[in-house]
Amino acid sequence: WAGLVLAGALILVLSRLLRPARPARLWDAMRRWLVRPPATRVGLALAALATAFSVAISVCALNRRPLLLDGATQLIQARYFAAGRLAGPPLPDAAFWEFQFMTSTPAGWAAQYPPGFAVFLAAGLRAGAVWLVGPLLLGLAVYLTTLVADRLFPEDRETSRLGSALVAVSSFLAFHAGSYMNHALAAALVALAVFASLRALDGTWRWALLSGAAVGLLFATRPLVALVLGFFATVVVWTGARLGSREWAERLLAAACGAVPFVLGMMAYNARL
Repeated sequence: WAGLVLAGALILVLSRLLRPARPARLWDAMRRWLVRPPATRVGLALAALATAFSVAISVCALNRRPLLLDGATQLIQARYFAAGRLAGPPLPDAAFWEFQFMTSTPAGWAAQYPPGFAVFLAAGLRAGAVWLVGPLLLGLAVYLTTLVADRLFPEDRETSRLGSALVAVSSFLAFHAGSYMNHALAAALVALAVFASLRALDGTWRWALLSGAAVGLLFATRPLVALVLGFFATVVVWTGARLGSREWAERLLAAACGAVPFVLGMMAYNARL
């Protein structure tokens, strides 16, 4: 509510200070910058903007540390993965160390979350820049969103590019990406799944394989999101295209083949823990 009041006050002040022609000229300049270049160039520029925004939040506001316990839990799990372990060693006097979202398992001390995002964080730990993982994934999500929007609105670039720009400057997404939350990876995977599904409409079934793999990795990151948005990113996208029965079978089979290895991997991980 405070943000709403402040935004409303700012709009009222600007409406009194600025002449109507000035915002119109500014919008025309922004529109030319957004609409004229190809989607790949705009996507890269917006991805760099989103990554820099999230990095600034991580460094300046969060001191490159998790903001919520969710992020701290997955960062701890990533440290175990980076050390070559599935879980931490059993703790002496465990009651004094337990905290929310961590649990004792037969394999040791582990996070309750699926392992997908922790694997990416572990790679960041091994590279010495784990705080960059979330911002880079957000940049990838913004880039793919730009490509998807251009395909969904081929005759209305203003809408597609403005939507992508709003995603790039979303403080909600930037804070999630900068604080070790797995939403950044989920956003990138959903965007990848939609993009690959759209490419599968005018390309080969191999794009459907990539779409299914993205949904499978999403299942190993945020399972319920994968069940809902993964369905929309594949089946619903292809339903709108009125594919023939053979094309349907090819794409569904390819998507299933792409998803199965990640789903089985997560099940094996759960069984081990």
